[in-house]
Amino acid sequence: MSNDKRPIVALVTDAIYPYFRGGKEVRYQEIAQRLAQRADVYVFTMKWWDGPWTRHDGLVNFRAISRLRPMYSGERRSYREACFFALYCFRLFRFHFDAIEADQFPTFHIFTLRLVTWLKRQPLTVTWHEVWDRAYWNEYLGWAGNVAYLIQWLAMRVPDHLIAASAETADRLREILG
Repeated sequence: MSNDKRPIVALVTDAIYPYFRGGKEVRYQEIAQRLAQRADVYVFTMKWWDGPWTRHDGLVNFRAISRLRPMYSGERRSYREACFFALYCFRLFRFHFDAIEADQFPTFHIFTLRLVTWLKRQPLTVTWHEVWDRAYWNEYLGWAGNVAYLIQWLAMRVPDHLIAASAETADRLREILG
């Protein structure tokens, strides 16, 4: 990358503000707007909006990589949405970027993005918002919580860089990762 060329950063998250309102969505909105002052920012997400599959909000570019799918099944995150979003993340092979920063949720996409970034020889950074222990996973999912805990444990080891969204999350990551 030459000095006169702005870096291209891909932010990958299944939910974006203002269509879905939560702490991580507001955080990504702020990060995208601020980062766009220094880099070309593309947010890859589901198609939350009407119209074309690409749209612009100021200096931030949004690209839908999949149609909108329900993120929840009842009160729990949807496995189906997580799996579909992970598969659609393979579409990032078609785009040039200098780095990917991804949201921890819905987790399965982290493995897809690792493959994409590995083959493209680009770094993968993941922002971790919450760390659940095995007991919490089991409370949330029953026996399947053991599998979910293992997936979380593996996913923490995949990125080149982890960003903890809070001091508590950083402490829990250090505890698990050593």
